[in-house]
Amino acid sequence: MSPGEVLRNAVEVFEATATRARSPEEIEGFLAFVPSTPRHSPIRVQLLFHDGDLSSFLVQRADRWRGLQVLNPDAGSFRLHVAYGRKEVRSVEGVFAVLASGLEGMHRLVTISGSDFWNVAIRRFLKRGYPRLVRPFLRQTDLRQALEGLQRQVGPQGQVVVEEISMKEHRAEDHGVDHPSAYDTDRKWTERSVPDAFDEARQRQQWFKSIKFRVERRDLARKRPVQIATGRVYKDGQVYLDRSYREFAHGLLPVLEGAARDTMKLFAHRGLRERGYEPARPLEIVYGTDVFDDNGTLQRFTKTLMQYPRATKAVLHANPYLHVSVADFVDGSSVELWVLSARRVLLVPQAKASVAALGRLTSYIFSQFREGAVREYIGDE
Repeated sequence: MSPGEVLRNAVEVFEATATRARSPEEIEGFLAFVPSTPRHSPIRVQLLFHDGDLSSFLVQRADRWRGLQVLNPDAGSFRLHVAYGRKEVRSVEGVFAVLASGLEGMHRLVTISGSDFWNVAIRRFLKRGYPRLVRPFLRQTDLRQALEGLQRQVGPQGQVVVEEISMKEHRAEDHGVDHPSAYDTDRKWTERSVPDAFDEARQRQQWFKSIKFRVERRDLARKRPVQIATGRVYKDGQVYLDRSYREFAHGLLPVLEGAARDTMKLFAHRGLRERGYEPARPLEIVYGTDVFDDNGTLQRFTKTLMQYPRATKAVLHANPYLHVSVADFVDGSSVELWVLSARRVLLVPQAKASVAALGRLTSYIFSQFREGAVREYIGDE
């Protein structure tokens, strides 16, 4: 059987299960017992925040969203077809299912597919679903806690090994050269334990974009450990697994979902209009060092904000402090940002400030400028 035939077979089995299943739990049970998936066609999971029943929401929207078809409402499964290309029009089609996470507002979009369906169809679908479908941004500490949770799940006879990292690294000072960014993007292959990989990243001021890892167990009959599964986790809540969904679903995914849910709850009910014009306490992004202690960094931050997509931006004040207004023109949310100290960005929601818009803005700042901790403003410490 050719690699293409193996891929089609794996996809067809998943699609058949999604078509026949009587509940989402049956699909989850199928995933738990998949012995393995072919190369380039893993179990793909996208963590999503939606305030409500996501499956019912998609059933209601299917007639209005081109290419989306309800496959099996009892199991929360859907077929998605997307045409793309200009000179040469192509199309890609596949099936996905919506599974509950156990946490209010958090959902798992799951499929077994090749990269074309995921990268073209699913990503376009998620972009179209904004602001009702929200992808999280997971911080470095969230990824570490999740992988350490998986390590506890596999037990003392198992080990989680970091194989490859895609990262941003702080660029060394290069005087006289005008860099558009203070960070270099790189990919690194390694063979490290989870604590070692993250400790080194902290020392080198590295921020992971994605982490590829494997799970292995000791085998007394062999000299080398036996590989059980491989996976990759991304900052935007994507998780790829080649098998062992049950272990990942218990040891890895709940930690990621819990971190994402806590952030989304922090962003909820911030707009003045929904609060009867009673202001909420502002939010703040806090950094562990004085990142804004020089004018060059503040200028880079301002430039980063001015490149924020799908929004209007206006610099209201630039010296000695920064005051910027940002309005999301997709859903009408707006927020004002203030930099009044060396290690803090204040976010003040305006008349409308949705969870999706606040999440998208902070995710952009974390990924394009520097990762920090977001919380309610608590005053000078």
